Amino acid sequence: MLEQYCQFVDIDGGKICVKVDGESEKVIVLLHGAFLVVSPILELKPLVVLLKNDFTVVTIEYFGYGLSDKTEKERTIESITSEIHEVLHKLGLNKYYFLAHSLSGVYCLYYMNKYPNEVEGFIGIDTSVPRQNEVINTGKVNLNIAYLLRLLNRIGVFRLFFKLLPKSLVNDVRGYEYSKEELEELCRLYCINIANRTVINELTNCAENFQKALGMKYPKSIPVLFFLANRTSKQIKQWYDLHSDLLENKENSKIVTLDGFHALYRQHSKEIVEIFQDFKINVG
Repeated sequence: MLEQYCQFVDIDGGKICVKVDGESEKVIVLLHGAFLVVSPILELKPLVVLLKNDFTVVTIEYFGYGLSDKTEKERTIESITSEIHEVLHKLGLNKYYFLAHSLSGVYCLYYMNKYPNEVEGFIGIDTSVPRQNEVINTGKVNLNIAYLLRLLNRIGVFRLFFKLLPKSLVNDVRGYEYSKEELEELCRLYCINIANRTVINELTNCAENFQKALGMKYPKSIPVLFFLANRTSKQIKQWYDLHSDLLENKENSKIVTLDGFHALYRQHSKEIVEIFQDFKINVG
């Protein structure tokens, strides 16, 4: 069995799991996507191993994910961003980059408008945007999928599936080889965390959270690097424009499209880190 891989930070009477890698003065905070990510620290490891030599890498698992507690507190954008901020300040951090995937893009948009002086740059990996519900109601779609996954989990489908195919959760990952212990932990946490009550609450609040970030843009003082998946762009024709419209600082921002599905970091972690390093150097 995999040894406990994180430290815990007390927030609002619960514990949030945080992993800190590296020893650089430059800090990058990794924030994960929604309900299909059951163990963010393990899920984002392909990025961490490439970043930790040049950065202190902080991976946060929201309530309901990984080894963090579940919570009965409503998963509003105010609560989630406040929890992120409190975790970082309890770690003694007040300057950092954000690297966010999927739904965390909207959380970061809200966060950066509230705490613009703390964020040095933003890297978004196929991030959600407030206006995407005008095209497709992803929150409702994801909620329906989550309920189906919860049903399948309750009748034991996933336990049997992982027993037969233990590598199924990472078979599309390139550039990082998961250990036997890590695979076992991923499968265990999938059966514990998939579509739990906290995650369901987050998805239920999705449309309202998007609405609260509507009209916001990434602050002009913060350079932004977006990585968009071409498969998502084919599904949502306005995907590029929806992201471009959020940029106040177009001169020091960049949008890169990569071939692949939504979780681009699973296959393109090396390219993402290399492009980010060059981008960071060029914008100072």
